[in-house]
Amino acid sequence: MPVNNNNDKIKKLRYELGLSQREFAIKLNMNINTINSYEHSLCNPSVKALLKICKTFNLDDDYFIFNKSDPENKKTIGEKIIDLRISKGLYINELAKLMNIGENTLRYYEGNSIKPSLERLEKLCEIFDLPENNCFSEDMNRYKRLNKLNNDNVGKKIRELRIEKGLYLRDLAQLLNVSNTKLRVIEVGKIKIKENMLMKILEIFNLPLDYFD
Repeated sequence: MPVNNNNDKIKKLRYELGLSQREFAIKLNMNINTINSYEHSLCNPSVKALLKICKTFNLDDDYFIFNKSDPENKKTIGEKIIDLRISKGLYINELAKLMNIGENTLRYYEGNSIKPSLERLEKLCEIFDLPENNCFSEDMNRYKRLNKLNNDNVGKKIRELRIEKGLYLRDLAQLLNVSNTKLRVIEVGKIKIKENMLMKILEIFNLPLDYFD
């Protein structure tokens, strides 16, 4: 049976290489939950992810079906942080200290495992003395828009989305790197979900920015 989509192609490639999901994720420097979500078609890999797989395993660029001019083929927040840090000659520990966060947290930001909050992006703008219109402007505007959403409606939509995708609460919690308890109280609207987590959900499931409106 022919393989017609990128999610199936990723799974087929991993099997052909004789790698477990964990081994495959390690070689790509990606989260195992991300690989699992690709293979189960919970979300679609971005252009950058597909190109990274091609480069890592020496595949032709046409192995996957994608358009390199796709808008997703932009620099991630993590890549922007790396570019800024290197341009200023800063090591990870030095920038982490300036941001008043742990080195591992900054590594998660740069590796796009966790998205920095709006406050963290504003801190980066301050540290690097960026102009008002800067590389984070689009991301920050998205965050500000998401920050205005109603807690109850957002929690309800997250729960509906999770059920629609056939995910248990623990599965989505793992994808978001949060505890089951935290996700549970978010879904019932008891606490406000941060804008960076909303952006993560939109990315995981390839949803438009107005999904939660």
